Amino acid sequence: MHPIDLAAFWPGYDVVAGSHSAENTLTLTLEPRASEPPCCDRCHQPSPLVHDRRIRLIRDRDLLDLRVQLHLPVRRVDCLTCGRVTEHIPWLAPASRLTRRLCAWIESLLQLLPISHVSRLTGLHWHTLKALDKRRLQAAFGT
Repeated sequence: MHPIDLAAFWPGYDVVAGSHSAENTLTLTLEPRASEPPCCDRCHQPSPLVHDRRIRLIRDRDLLDLRVQLHLPVRRVDCLTCGRVTEHIPWLAPASRLTRRLCAWIESLLQLLPISHVSRLTGLHWHTLKALDKRRLQAAFGT
């Protein structure tokens, strides 16, 4: 049997630590690969000048029966064109605490189930799910 390469879920990052809690939560600590410089979120150009980094707690889609939380260092870079901005992370929307994969899964669930059921299934707050559903409906049908 082949082990699962968890780093394939988060391109540009490596899993450096993991822990399992009693609440069926798998917490993974990610680190950016040193070989890939961060990119500006505005112009998407490589920006090797890192101003600072902060740890952001991100929620990802469940893995088997475990809720997945990521400890992700998000860097602010000094872009030569745009100034000081947050780095671009392709699998995470700007300023989001939910990965794009989790959002897509939730949007598909919201088409089938009531918000309260999806809330119990995912453990996310009702207002978070309502905002995702509203965004999905506006994209599908316009305002």
